Amino acid sequence: MTDNSKISVIVPVYNAEEYLDQCIGSILRQTYHNLQIILIDDGSTDSSGDICDRYAQKDKRIEVYHTENGGSVVSRKLGLEKADGEYIGFVDADDYIEPDMFSELLQSILECGADFVHFGFIEEKDGEERIILNFEDAVADVCEISCKIAFLCDHFLNGGKNFIFPSIWSKLFRAELVKKCFASLPDEQQYGEDMLCLLRCILESRRISLKRKALYHYVVKERSLAHLEKNERILQEIGLWYHVANTIREYECLEIVKENATGFLRGRILQTVEYISRGQLHIPRYFLKNISQIRGKRIVIYGAGSVGQDYYSQICRYEDCDIVAWVDANRQKYHFEYAEVIGVEKMTELSFDMVIIAVKDSSLAKKIRGSLAEAGISAEKLYWQAPEEYF
Repeated sequence: MTDNSKISVIVPVYNAEEYLDQCIGSILRQTYHNLQIILIDDGSTDSSGDICDRYAQKDKRIEVYHTENGGSVVSRKLGLEKADGEYIGFVDADDYIEPDMFSELLQSILECGADFVHFGFIEEKDGEERIILNFEDAVADVCEISCKIAFLCDHFLNGGKNFIFPSIWSKLFRAELVKKCFASLPDEQQYGEDMLCLLRCILESRRISLKRKALYHYVVKERSLAHLEKNERILQEIGLWYHVANTIREYECLEIVKENATGFLRGRILQTVEYISRGQLHIPRYFLKNISQIRGKRIVIYGAGSVGQDYYSQICRYEDCDIVAWVDANRQKYHFEYAEVIGVEKMTELSFDMVIIAVKDSSLAKKIRGSLAEAGISAEKLYWQAPEEYF
């Protein structure tokens, strides 16, 4: 790559002293060096401001701005005002990035002349890592409104396959685009500002690049909104969707995507209800439609994710269905008080009539079917159908 465009990296900082060394250090270790690193100390009351100043003394690429606490939107707006790079990226102060992330992002955006490029990310939670890549490599030309609508329905208003996470980190934007789109956000929009900015970026773009790479480490923890009361959290979600709908309406395509938008809103409300109940309340989303085919059978459920959990709950209600075992290739991830999930390797020790493959994606189901067949399980016993959805 011969292009030496400057990338401005904006990091809002608020009381992040225990994470800053890892975060800033990961940016300084980038293999791409033409960076402007903008640290916005948003009125921190811990030592975050001093840490930022210390790093600025070590590297002339770092600029530190100390402000009164105004929230992440105000911090990012200040960062965008100070940014002079041709491209702009964002890193949260409690996350960190791989050394080649900005080099790879810039190469991807330049290869196809995109307005922004989206990568996946690595989710870190409770000491475990999970790579999030829910989409395929693609370059989407979205000049026409019909193409923008198709992209919205396939990648934004779709919580399943091809869904791109509605963050502004793990992406690189053409500077003029993200400055224009972020400026439209009200300063007080402290919930879902990433989603609103990304939505407008999609609607304003001419070309978007998606790359199946994960170089951003998103560290999950009890973040600033976790303290909200239950009712307030739901109201925040509804308020966010009000802004989403208004933005889509502004581009005169709300009526066209209304069904997709309504479905996505329902899904987010359900996730919010489950989150604020801290796992004590599970709302089923999926069900097995042709239940008559499994009645009177000895059943193994393969898959302990959201589909498998809903299938287990559904099938347990039928006295003439005998669940012999619940298995998953990553059984160590799942711990339920009401049932044990065992490893796939133990299936050869079981006696059963059928295996219900409890996954949503058909290609994954095909892969599982193939691996079970190779393990000697009769293909006649393997059953998969696309899960039906309540909502």
